[in-house]
Amino acid sequence: YQTSRYKSPVKRWGFFVSYLIIFIH
Repeated sequence: YQTSRYKSPVKRWGFFVSYLIIFIH
């Protein structure tokens, strides 16, 4: 199970920001 990823809000935020930047680009 990948609960560590869900437990890591910082990592999720980084992924979200990266996705947003790529989408905006």
